[in-house]
Amino acid sequence: MDINSSQRQSYSDILRGLQNNPEEVMLRIIPLNVIVAVSMIGSAAAQQSDIGSTSQPLLAGTDDIGNPASNSVVQVGGCTGTLIASDIVLTSGHCIGNREKPENVVAQDDGCGNWQRFDRFYDFKPATNIPIRFGHDSENISYTAQADKYSIIGCVDIIMLKLTSPVPRSVAIPAVVATRPLQSTILEDSDLQIVGWGTSGLEDLWKRVADANGRTWSLIGHANLVTGMAQTGGNLFAATEGNTLWMRPANGRNQKWRKIGHANNVVAMTAHNNNLFAATRDNKLWVRNAIANEVNWRYIGHANNARAMASLNGKLFASTTDNKLWARDPVLSDVSWTHIGHANGIIAMAASNGRLFGATSTNNLWSRSPDLSDVDWQLVGSADRLRAMAGTDTDLFASNRPAEGSFPSNTTRFRQIGTSRFSSYPCDDEKHLCAQSSGGALVRPGDSGGALFLLRPGQPRVLIGVTRQTRSEGGKFVATFYSRTNNGIQNQNTGIWIEQMASPATPKRNLMLRPPASQ
Repeated sequence: MDINSSQRQSYSDILRGLQNNPEEVMLRIIPLNVIVAVSMIGSAAAQQSDIGSTSQPLLAGTDDIGNPASNSVVQVGGCTGTLIASDIVLTSGHCIGNREKPENVVAQDDGCGNWQRFDRFYDFKPATNIPIRFGHDSENISYTAQADKYSIIGCVDIIMLKLTSPVPRSVAIPAVVATRPLQSTILEDSDLQIVGWGTSGLEDLWKRVADANGRTWSLIGHANLVTGMAQTGGNLFAATEGNTLWMRPANGRNQKWRKIGHANNVVAMTAHNNNLFAATRDNKLWVRNAIANEVNWRYIGHANNARAMASLNGKLFASTTDNKLWARDPVLSDVSWTHIGHANGIIAMAASNGRLFGATSTNNLWSRSPDLSDVDWQLVGSADRLRAMAGTDTDLFASNRPAEGSFPSNTTRFRQIGTSRFSSYPCDDEKHLCAQSSGGALVRPGDSGGALFLLRPGQPRVLIGVTRQTRSEGGKFVATFYSRTNNGIQNQNTGIWIEQMASPATPKRNLMLRPPASQ
């Protein structure tokens, strides 16, 4: 038995006025009475030859080259932002804390619990500066600015950060901002671009020394959607959610994974004597040779409800769903598992340096001896959202999926671009414009607050929105620069707010908008 299974219209005429006068964005009103937003809907990505890359936080995205124009998209803490004036950055409101309400201040009656007025800047409370980083990747930051004030507008997940000093144009040129509504026909026939400082892939590959000294993990590459990992013969092997088996060298460099076969429904994996052992979702144990070719898996017995596995001292070890630790001989036949103690809540396990190591859902790393008896586990460090582990004689390797909007302190991040297309209005929640991603480009954690640009032939890209929310399947973009807030505070328009508070160099139109035709 085996586990085998896998005449768009040109928009140059529409935007002739923009081409003749690029300093002005004269776009007509969409008759909306709610916040306009854009939902990114993930299309199926093309078949990949690798399980991801640290240079692809936007799935199927590409590197955004480093130059003053591109550098307008900046890193804001764990999020992304856009420089729209020499001293102003826009990002998503949910990315920025430190906005405590002073005593004796009553919240505005806007239905959103906001107490801040939209016509002024506020100091952060508690007092702090927000670092704004410019560059192409987080290890080569060319310039860092500080934001010490902010302004927000009610009921919109968008915030304006004011910098303590202007950013030189040699570092970054502020992005062109659309502060007036766009016709839907323009969106329908135009390319859109998303830019963000997201995580380095869906999941990252980490490495640390296997000892009890609380070592930090180093980011060394990528390991997307891994369900089981093993090491043997100087190579790492990974089973992924797509029922595929991959291989790469077990070293500290970022290298591509090579597809070598199938690995269906794997929930845990380890290696012994150049064999891979895998537990599957149907509680069976399988084995195959650890070679770089497609070969069949052989059924050798029951997996005893394993959810993590390791191999050490001539034994297979497994932590099980009932929080027990078991051991069995690595023979190629159905033999019994022996209960040897408690599993300490271990969800990922590896063997290295003569010891067993296990990661828990509480983000801790533990270690114990491989004795075939119930001995205590020792806390040896952190293990942030680990999903699978493997070990060499000296080192541990692990894949993880960073929490939305948060990153380990030493995560390398890259500024990436992806493309999308307008899809429809309204979207599923009747409040958003929808865009269909192109080429599988999806936003990831860390892309929050990032830019949504309208692309025009021969013209600078125009910022029309920022990322409000990210999910594993995509994200939503708030294109509120030209729409009223949903409570219509003094008919305040987000685009006018930007003009009044930021004074962006291009475009700038100080005409008040009439309200949408329908309410």
